[in-house]
Amino acid sequence: MKKWKQCAKMITALILALVMAAAAPLQAHASSNSGKYVSEVFVAYGKDAEDAKKTLGSLGFTPVEGNLNDGGKTYVMLGYKTTDDIRDSITDLAVMNMRGDYSVEDYKTLMKKQKTEIAEFLTEFMTVIREYRSNLKAGKTKAVYVHDALNNYIEDDTGMKMGDLLNSETLQDRVGITESVEAPNPEKLPNLITILMQGNAQVIKSIEILLSMAADTAENTWLDRFAEQDYDTPLDKVRKERPDLNTYTKRLQYLENVYGEEAEAFGTAAKALRMRLKDYASSGLNIGTVTEDDIKKTFGDIEKDPRALLNYQDWLSIGVIYEGLKNYEGGRYGKGEMLDFFLEENDPGDIEFFIPMAAALSEGQRYGLPFVSFEQLVKYALTSEESWKESADQNKVFSDGLEDVSVYQSIDRDLYSEDGFVALTGSAQRAENTAAGTTGTEKEQLDTLSRITVISWAATAVCTLVTIGSLAAKTIFTKAAMGFRSDMSDYAYKVIVYDDLYANGVDPMPPGLLSRVKAARFAVRLSRIMMVVTLAVVVWAAVMTVIDLLSDKSIEQLPIPLYLVDNCTDADGGSYVLNYESVKCNRGEYFRRGL
Repeated sequence: MKKWKQCAKMITALILALVMAAAAPLQAHASSNSGKYVSEVFVAYGKDAEDAKKTLGSLGFTPVEGNLNDGGKTYVMLGYKTTDDIRDSITDLAVMNMRGDYSVEDYKTLMKKQKTEIAEFLTEFMTVIREYRSNLKAGKTKAVYVHDALNNYIEDDTGMKMGDLLNSETLQDRVGITESVEAPNPEKLPNLITILMQGNAQVIKSIEILLSMAADTAENTWLDRFAEQDYDTPLDKVRKERPDLNTYTKRLQYLENVYGEEAEAFGTAAKALRMRLKDYASSGLNIGTVTEDDIKKTFGDIEKDPRALLNYQDWLSIGVIYEGLKNYEGGRYGKGEMLDFFLEENDPGDIEFFIPMAAALSEGQRYGLPFVSFEQLVKYALTSEESWKESADQNKVFSDGLEDVSVYQSIDRDLYSEDGFVALTGSAQRAENTAAGTTGTEKEQLDTLSRITVISWAATAVCTLVTIGSLAAKTIFTKAAMGFRSDMSDYAYKVIVYDDLYANGVDPMPPGLLSRVKAARFAVRLSRIMMVVTLAVVVWAAVMTVIDLLSDKSIEQLPIPLYLVDNCTDADGGSYVLNYESVKCNRGEYFRRGL
């Protein structure tokens, strides 16, 4: 037994050190490759090649011979800059029409939306941070270990190391999480929303994993608390705390509402863990007695074969859990009985069976579940303070000599600016509006306006044709009436032109003349009406045309952003917005001022 304890302690420390190594800062290594890499491109315009070359040369760009606008009046030449650092090299180029199909304002809206979404996440995750703070204040080895690991990262705006920063007052602590989305920060307090939104994704994930490891402020572990209760314990607790839930069904429904999601996930994870524990048992190896020959025979040469090493480490990881559960004693479980529980066949969908396990977690552990696996939770619960100490010492050795890494490593933070640096392209706007259940973007509204203009000119053409037709009909029917009978000509003319139906001293019109006069009178009235309508439609079409022209001109004068966020299509044909993946525009600094 003593031999197993010594081995288990060593293996636990090793596994935890490996976990931390995976979550440790990414160190930048200079490329050993020699040669030049293209780092920046620029398109210059001039009256001829020499003029374009002069522009490129003044900006430090090397010209590429050739006119990109062959046949046009303006000479367009491409220039480039180079670097020896492969990290600064260009890997992709995107060419797009810059004729106004983007919106700076929509990007600001998207930024605010993302901050709000992060604030919603942080509202729950702040519980994890508070438990980390509490454990660090109490001097718990696990929290000290996490603090030291977090201090491998540095936040540029404050110059603080993350372990210290997360243990200090932040903007969210000062004004509230939701309120901090738009709150000013004159004291430059650490802003967790900024860190989460702009930070390097891998670094942020490592920080979230570390903090989740440090959750749980109780003196015992969640596994101890689970072992101390039976399946009725959560129900009894609800009965005391919520007397209004006066039936078993109501209390069970309440527990399912609170813990159902975690319990369902535990059911699936416990089944997967059971399969792995059985695989370990059937391997015939024991981490307390395994020899180098056993390892080589089972896994291969772990010093030369990376796959063999991974398989061996995976076996070690599950072996630590198996042996730890086998030797666990606490609560209602005697030695070996906790292992029996995890090996027991059960229905993963039986939420009631796993509710006590979910209820045993601290609030911080529950909110940290997206960042740690079920196996890690079990492993953390089986890890003693002494093992944490040994793991911390190993991690210290691992991290000694490494430079602190910025939380924003490899992130171009101009991409998160709200002062016109960045805009959404038209396709990204449409995708964003569709996701929000709205219709119409600035460009689409302009397209609609253009359609109205086309329709108005078409209406003008129709009205003009009808007017011409009515005038022609007037002429035809008037001539027909005038030629009916000479003694009626004057009278017919007066009726047609002046609507004089009661001229004195004239006999009533004959029926034949009357029908022709009525037709001519209708054509006269129609022509008058259509002349007025045509004039109105002409004015309308002219106004719409002027508005269209002014709109196009205003688009040309929009500030040109340094970055564009575009909408993309994946390999399966699905459309998605590339949030903050940019297409950098090769424009001068003066464009930042909106010129």
